[in-house]
Amino acid sequence: MPYQSNKPLIILIFIPYALAWMVRSFPVFSYLMAWSGSFLIFYLTLVSPLRILPSDLSLRQQVMRPIVLIQLIFAGFMCCTSIFYFINHIQNNGLPDHTLPFDDRTDLIARCQRLCLLGHASLCGGIILGMINQPRSSFHIVAPVHRLLYKLCSVPLVVAIILNHIPQIVQFRQPMLMLSLCGAVSLLLNGLLHRKPLRIIIGGGIYLFSAFQALFSGYKEGILIHILLLALIAYPYYKRIVISLALPGILVFCLALPTFTTAIRKYSWTKQKNSFEAGQSGLDQLTDKQQATRVEEDHQGFLINRVSEIGMFTQYISAVPEHSPYYGTSILENAVQAIIPRAIWREKPESEALAMERVYQTGIVNRASTASAKTRPIVDAYLSGGTKIIVLFFFVYGFLVQKLCNFCEYRFGGYTIGCSIIFNGIFQCLWRGNTLEFLLNNIVYGCLLMQIIFWLFKHFKLIRHK
Repeated sequence: MPYQSNKPLIILIFIPYALAWMVRSFPVFSYLMAWSGSFLIFYLTLVSPLRILPSDLSLRQQVMRPIVLIQLIFAGFMCCTSIFYFINHIQNNGLPDHTLPFDDRTDLIARCQRLCLLGHASLCGGIILGMINQPRSSFHIVAPVHRLLYKLCSVPLVVAIILNHIPQIVQFRQPMLMLSLCGAVSLLLNGLLHRKPLRIIIGGGIYLFSAFQALFSGYKEGILIHILLLALIAYPYYKRIVISLALPGILVFCLALPTFTTAIRKYSWTKQKNSFEAGQSGLDQLTDKQQATRVEEDHQGFLINRVSEIGMFTQYISAVPEHSPYYGTSILENAVQAIIPRAIWREKPESEALAMERVYQTGIVNRASTASAKTRPIVDAYLSGGTKIIVLFFFVYGFLVQKLCNFCEYRFGGYTIGCSIIFNGIFQCLWRGNTLEFLLNNIVYGCLLMQIIFWLFKHFKLIRHK
């Protein structure tokens, strides 16, 4: 694998940002160049002859690795989805935002998009650097794969259920649920490929149970994770089916899910109806012709203001540093503080409150509001010090996720178990990122969980050193 050619590629992926910055005096053109620049980076890193990928597998067989999965999801949400917000801004001549003239608002959106593109390029640069000298797996899976998958989908699920009653270590619950889900999808696919009904029933049953819980939770991200995970793990073996179902799946997700989840929140959260009754109310709204306008409004609001957070990003850039100074290292200090277990520090501030404080300080949300508007990594990086911190943060982020993936593959027998299940199960939080207070906590305790699982694998002789 030609790692020595990584420097030209790292330089090339920053060219789209440089071009968009050079035409910043023409904000519409600059925005469009910055938006399309992310697609050029996708091409350069995944398809072009200059791409740098591990040579042990073809591209379709390694879609769960960071250069593919994390790049597409992270940059897709951070960079590509802003087009709906931008089109709405142009079509409505800047309305309903009356705080800035139309041209100034357009310039602000273009600036945010350029910063998102810079973050995308830096993320890829870090991932590429992290692939240098990637070690081969030093451990061999001893147990038959399907037997190991049975354990990986069932044991973490039981542990996660137990953790519901142990608040002191509840931070391990979500990674255990994701481990179970990754194991279930892998077991389901293994059963389909080898025509083993029991594997299909157990893997599919756990997957459907988890998907049902996510669908009726009232949150859209949970069910999206289930769909993506199933599609990505199945893609190497059922490429045509996955591609043919992709567009209808996206349309259903964008058109139906916003209204359905809103109904779940309304009837299940506030009116105390059970999941079945709340779900039935959501389906009634989707099929009622008199509710067509409401469904369309939910759909448009989701695409414009929810799937992309560039509107909120523009508010932060307007406030910092013009009205409030950069935060410096304070966000990082909050994140380090959040790692300390509450059992040791009983008076430890709530991470949610720390994250929301900067939302209040910059005037994004009123303190009297119950809305949660926590920042994403691109905002935290900007608030900490502007453009230079964005470059530093996303280089470190990309390098870290790749090294974590390398380590999981090294310890757990390679790509199939190490990357697809262990890495993406424990570190699913890295797919899209989170506010830094939660993100650093997830990484630290994820590493601890990975070490515990490795010890258990060795203890029960599921792996051995080559």
